[in-house]
Amino acid sequence: MSKKFVLLVCLFIAIAIAIFTVLYQQSLPRPIDSGTTLATPELEQCTNFATKIAREKTQMVTGDEYTKIWKEAFNNCYQK
Repeated sequence: MSKKFVLLVCLFIAIAIAIFTVLYQQSLPRPIDSGTTLATPELEQCTNFATKIAREKTQMVTGDEYTKIWKEAFNNCYQK
């Protein structure tokens, strides 16, 4: 009985971790598809630059933090 209970608890924890991982990944903003063309080459360049910077600076942070860094990098690029 005790071994079965421990196995069930471990299984429950593993399933819970898997569910939370999937939900976290779905909450992150999606990158732009490589085949997508934007209005101007400058806009496309800034979008790609901002996505690259945000990916480099954010490792396992919230989607809000990723969005904040992306917007900051995009605005810096687009204002130049």
